[in-house]
Amino acid sequence: MAKITRIMVTTDFSEAGNTAVAYAFDLAAQLGATVLLTTVIEKAAHESRYFIDYTPLESKENLQKAQKQAATELEALIPSGFKSKVKYQIVPFVDDSAAKGILDVAKEKKAQMLVIADHGMSKFERLVLGSTTDRIMRTIDIPVLLVKKGE
Repeated sequence: MAKITRIMVTTDFSEAGNTAVAYAFDLAAQLGATVLLTTVIEKAAHESRYFIDYTPLESKENLQKAQKQAATELEALIPSGFKSKVKYQIVPFVDDSAAKGILDVAKEKKAQMLVIADHGMSKFERLVLGSTTDRIMRTIDIPVLLVKKGE
């Protein structure tokens, strides 16, 4: 088994998502790995009943502002004891959906492991709403550490 040197962790800035960040940094410190600290900024969906959309698309400027703000917020999540111990890269990413973005970043940045939170949805909520974590778990081809809500 190859040594894991690039651990990707993703958060949506929820309590559960932020807990995954602490797990990833702790694991990276033990393995001597680099952390790819990621969040995905979803582009607004633009639907039209007649295939004509008058809704203005997200401007490049607004998306860049969102990425800059996300980078600042990601930086603030790094556990203080690990800032000097663990190499890390901040990756605020824009994509059509959170699941697609996470998969794209993992591939683009050559992540060898993903740490992600499970938000504790009920079976009914998952059936109706779907779960980003479930979509990722079904399609990603690297090991995943799933951090359960409340752990």
